[in-house]
Amino acid sequence: MKKLFWLLLYAMPGVLHAQVKDSFEIRGLLQHVDAAVIYLSSVRDGRMVTDTAHVKEDKTYLLKGATQGGEASLLLYDHTSGRLSGMAPLFLSPECFEVTHTGAFSNITITGSVAMQQYKQINEIVKRYNPKIELLEDRVNAAKGSGKEKDVIRLQQQLKALQREKLDVAYGSFIKLHPSSPVAFYALKRYAPAIDTKETVRLYESLSPELKATVEVQAFAHELSIKEAFDSKTVVGKEAPDFSLPDTSGRPVKLSSFRGKYVLLDFWASWCAPCRADNPNIVKAYKQYHDKGFEILSVSLDKEDARKQWLKAIYKDELTWTHVSDLKYWNSIVVPLYGIRGIPQNFLIDPEGRIIARSLRGEDLDRQLKQIYNH
Repeated sequence: MKKLFWLLLYAMPGVLHAQVKDSFEIRGLLQHVDAAVIYLSSVRDGRMVTDTAHVKEDKTYLLKGATQGGEASLLLYDHTSGRLSGMAPLFLSPECFEVTHTGAFSNITITGSVAMQQYKQINEIVKRYNPKIELLEDRVNAAKGSGKEKDVIRLQQQLKALQREKLDVAYGSFIKLHPSSPVAFYALKRYAPAIDTKETVRLYESLSPELKATVEVQAFAHELSIKEAFDSKTVVGKEAPDFSLPDTSGRPVKLSSFRGKYVLLDFWASWCAPCRADNPNIVKAYKQYHDKGFEILSVSLDKEDARKQWLKAIYKDELTWTHVSDLKYWNSIVVPLYGIRGIPQNFLIDPEGRIIARSLRGEDLDRQLKQIYNH
């Protein structure tokens, strides 16, 4: 039946060739799957939209509309309970393609879509790396449990390198090879957090004019321009912007009061799991280098009603240095001042008040301080 269906489909005049620019057309076939209505959830012009198709007697359905490309999901609901009973992720692109569901709604095969095949290839690369990464994570945890610090450092370095390699191979390489593919923007969104702003801008500029004209990419470019402007204020070599915030007792503390010493300006929050996970590394560095003149000023992005959680986290994580916050969450005065787009984030500042390093995570801080103090 499947082969006959597609032969009839291709025989229909203009079915797969009368496509309007920037429009998609999905012709679906259900094999041993019961459904009356199929839904398609996708982003269009920056908004989440849902398209609907009724399944015909011959178990086929048709979905079509406008798109510039992006992640989407075919959905099936149990109308008795109102709950989601099936989901099939796909990459929606301005093409005509066929989707076949076999045995289960989520078990799909797709033909006729170049973008979908590219999307699938990227995700298969990611999947190939995941078992290796999980194995290294287990080895790191085992070394921590055994108290083998040298092994922990070595394995963490290997883990960090492997995680970066996964992103470089899966996303970075794809963008460079296929800058006109709608999947390139999908890859850039996932690659950007791992690379610096300058590299993100370079890759964005390599995208085709058609991609840059889409609403989603234009929104990304706007955010990127803001980040680029903020980064120019806090780039290595620039003087760290000064500010004053109250400490845990309400006394004002100025960043400039730390002049004459190396200071780590650390942005975190009690609710931030990655921040809390990295705190032991910062504690270790503080204990090792504080007597040599190293200081830390931690700025919390907690909310006003979370003051108790903030203080509790300081005590629990044994953060025995200066802490400040206006408890205004992302509305804190320091957020725009330092261009903070996510936490944890930090800046290492020299005795003259200049930024000499940023985004020091894990053992990066220890390596930087060893260079400074010739340890």
